[in-house]
Amino acid sequence: MTLFVLSSGAIASVIVLSLFYFLTRQEVMTFKPIVAIAFHADNPPSLEAAAKLRDLVYMALVNFRTLTIRDEGSAGQKPWMEKPQYTVHLRYGMENKSESLGWQVEDKTDNVLVGSGVEKTMGASQSVNQERMTIASVISQNIAASNGLINARLVNKTSHTVLGNDCVLKVEIALALAADLSNYIGCLENTLKRNSQDSDAKAALSRVLGRTSNGTPSDLARSLKLAQNAVSISPQSDKALFALMEAYWLNGRTEQAAATAEQALSLSTNNPDLRAAALRLGFTSDKSHQALE
Repeated sequence: MTLFVLSSGAIASVIVLSLFYFLTRQEVMTFKPIVAIAFHADNPPSLEAAAKLRDLVYMALVNFRTLTIRDEGSAGQKPWMEKPQYTVHLRYGMENKSESLGWQVEDKTDNVLVGSGVEKTMGASQSVNQERMTIASVISQNIAASNGLINARLVNKTSHTVLGNDCVLKVEIALALAADLSNYIGCLENTLKRNSQDSDAKAALSRVLGRTSNGTPSDLARSLKLAQNAVSISPQSDKALFALMEAYWLNGRTEQAAATAEQALSLSTNNPDLRAAALRLGFTSDKSHQALE
């Protein structure tokens, strides 16, 4: 019998490699990014008008429920709070009665500009308030949607196994692209093992099971139960209601699916995936049309 004796250096190398493998294989829990909002107004003739547009954009960003929104001043006033990962800069202006809102998204970690744009009111057929709501919708979709600038950047920066928020984002993007979903069940299941009250993960897993079930009764039943649980945890979540709408439809309960679609659209008129799904499934009653307009 031949015995191999490892030197202390070789043993150390084995330990380091083993530790590296262990650490890189760990599933990391992720959370919604903290985003600060910085608002500036270029000597507007009406501070009230500037404030109304600012508030509409702020609420539209919050309604996506994908970001943890803070006013820029809150982190400075409370130094013990976790610092924002991103800052959204909004700059209001008015020229010839046309309002404009420029926006920039800054990655504070990498100190880079992620994206920017300018939206303007045109004074056309819409009322001033409708035009402001359109601006808020466009900006919030660009910034806060699952495939928006911030969340797409988070997903692209993730190079290891993740649980929680980033897992849910990957699933939602894959669902929107009709991509293969089989690789995502594990991260969702493990997320729920860590936090059984994660309504976003429940909603995402419900939708994945519904899409991959091939009509299997047990999978469809679990999909429905997960969606119902998600709504019971977060009744105002458009993600949970989106999942429940699909689960009802896949289980043949079309009237309940239509009612859920109306409820979801009334809560979140800016979610493009929800709007598209409601239209695709034919859930466009008079109330739904009003929400989609």
